[in-house]
Amino acid sequence: MADVIKLPPKSEEAELSVLGAILIDNEAVLSVSEFLRPEHFYDSNRAGVYEAMLSLYENRMPIDIVTVSEKLKELKILKKIGGRSTDGGKCRKLWQNYQIIVGKKRADFVGSQNY
Repeated sequence: MADVIKLPPKSEEAELSVLGAILIDNEAVLSVSEFLRPEHFYDSNRAGVYEAMLSLYENRMPIDIVTVSEKLKELKILKKIGGRSTDGGKCRKLWQNYQIIVGKKRADFVGSQNY
């Protein structure tokens, strides 16, 4: 019998919305970062964007499409993740709901693993 490979649950929409919400409201990163870590993101590219956002916030830099792109370029991962985007997300103040979805999916996956 073939081994079954378990993939972690994901919500692409929630991950993108968390990032978009941070672009819209930089202060959202403060609450989001208390709950989410880059490894909670299913997509490694989005995890890289989130790491860049955290770094900018920690250095008291504004978080916007230009500064995030520059940070990704500095980290040498901008091209890897597909270059610059102009979509900052369409959600406002909804990051709390989305961070819960991303975190819960990760927790469900981790809890289902036999270590």
